[in-house]
Amino acid sequence: MTIIQSTYTKNIILISSLIFSLLLAFNGSFNKLALIWEYSNTYGHGFLILPTTLWLIHRKKNELALIEAQPSLLGLVLVGLTSLFWFVSVVSYINVLEQFALFSLFIVLTWAFFGWKVVFFLRFPLAFLYFSIPIGDFLIPYLQFVTADISVYMIKILGIPVYRDGMYIQIPNGNFVVAEACSGIRFLISTITIGVLYSYLNFTKLY
Repeated sequence: MTIIQSTYTKNIILISSLIFSLLLAFNGSFNKLALIWEYSNTYGHGFLILPTTLWLIHRKKNELALIEAQPSLLGLVLVGLTSLFWFVSVVSYINVLEQFALFSLFIVLTWAFFGWKVVFFLRFPLAFLYFSIPIGDFLIPYLQFVTADISVYMIKILGIPVYRDGMYIQIPNGNFVVAEACSGIRFLISTITIGVLYSYLNFTKLY
């Protein structure tokens, strides 16, 4: 038990150092992300993803300590390629790819320092980091159309005359517009995030 605790402590120190180094080296990217999380009601959960990931890793500390760390040259090469991908995304102003590369660095750095066995064992906690990426706004117009379709369908069922022009709905009592807030994107993204985490913690079979 002492050996396991010692190994776990060393790994925690190394992981903490890696996270601190990433935060320092990629400070600009993290600042942009933090601003989105802070000012967007849709992506405010991003602040909770990294602490949740660390907690998920902590839950596996005993099993993790039994896996021998095997630094990987391939992992180190992937660190370089991912960093290059991040740089190209930054100079191209492609925020989603920049953020994807940023969180991919957590995975490839883990691979480089601990080996692929550790990465495979921690595949869910590491993959859960991608829920930090503020992506989903492209769904808003489609969800608005779905909301409009459902609204018009329900109005017709009630026998109320209705005319629809895109996002605008007209009935005898007034005119209405299906706004972005009606798309349900906030509920969808937060529900998927919580649902995936709940499923991982409580279910053992994929079906």
